[in-house]
Amino acid sequence: MVYCPWNVYTTTICTLPWAVDMKKRRYNNNKKKMYNWIRGEIRKAEKKGIHVNVCGVRYSSDDTGKLYQVLEDAVYMEDYLCDEEGRIVQINFDKINQL
Repeated sequence: MVYCPWNVYTTTICTLPWAVDMKKRRYNNNKKKMYNWIRGEIRKAEKKGIHVNVCGVRYSSDDTGKLYQVLEDAVYMEDYLCDEEGRIVQINFDKINQL
């Protein structure tokens, strides 16, 4: 069974590439999946002029090597900060401590 990390109240089958397989021991190579996902989101956001923070620290595509070193083997949640007009101005990735 694969659980969607953002949906803690129900069990759903998730086809996202970075979903956590709870039958596998720990997160089993989850860090690499999270890194690839976050790195891709950073690149897309930069093209649109949006700032990206990971655990409160701002990262750009130039910092992705450093990002891999500080990421933990954990699940990260993406959330958006919008301005008064509803446009996304910042993306935050925060580590989820429990599923």
